[in-house]
Amino acid sequence: MSAPAEQLPRSAWTDTEPGFPNWPERKINPNDVWGNVLHYPAAGNRSFAGLSKKEIARWLNIWRDYHVNTRGWADIGYPVAVDQEGREWWAAGDEYAAAHSATKTFGNANQQLMAILLILGDNEEPSDAMVAAVNRRLAAWRKKFPNMRVILGHQEVPGASTRCPGPEAMRLLNSGSFGLERPGPYAVSPVVGRVTSEWGWRTHPKTGTRNHHNGIDLAPPKPNQTGVDFCAMFGGTVRAVGNGYRKKNPITGYRNTGS
Repeated sequence: MSAPAEQLPRSAWTDTEPGFPNWPERKINPNDVWGNVLHYPAAGNRSFAGLSKKEIARWLNIWRDYHVNTRGWADIGYPVAVDQEGREWWAAGDEYAAAHSATKTFGNANQQLMAILLILGDNEEPSDAMVAAVNRRLAAWRKKFPNMRVILGHQEVPGASTRCPGPEAMRLLNSGSFGLERPGPYAVSPVVGRVTSEWGWRTHPKTGTRNHHNGIDLAPPKPNQTGVDFCAMFGGTVRAVGNGYRKKNPITGYRNTGS
């Protein structure tokens, strides 16, 4: 019979106060959160299996010190951490956006994605106890964040350049071991340019109302630049070429993605 789940408060590993609440604008709107990201700490080719609570607490303080004193962040970057024994450690918390996934392409990632730190070595396989603890946390977050549907590895966040959360965690992600949907087929960027409006919740630039933007708007590298090459995001078949629609020249097609 497996041991009951152990959920450890922040005070179990640090006496510091959470740092991100010092910025009220980082307060998360629960309806904005649509997914979760899995991370690892990039701690090298080691194993974290069998470590005591005291040892895990020491590592969490090491990572917090790096985030605060080297990266210049307000706190450890992850809302929650889970270890190989299936213990859940409360870290930065889930009320204010932490610092785990934002990129130049997806600047609002920390407001729209939760994150779990898997306390793993770079090539270590997550234990059954760790997977179960992650799924318990996801189930709890599904109640708090009603639009949470998708789970990603850090390397899958748009604009990220990393192997995080490692090959073994990605293998389990792709096998459906975690209790959220996986994203659909990935696309290449149609143009090298500036992101003028990200995917997700935003204030509409013309109406001023808050709505969900189901796309990413890209502009040429320089304002009013012309003659910029672009390509299709997926392999497919051109269906129609138009002109004049909303002062744009749309090209539509069918995706050859099997979906």
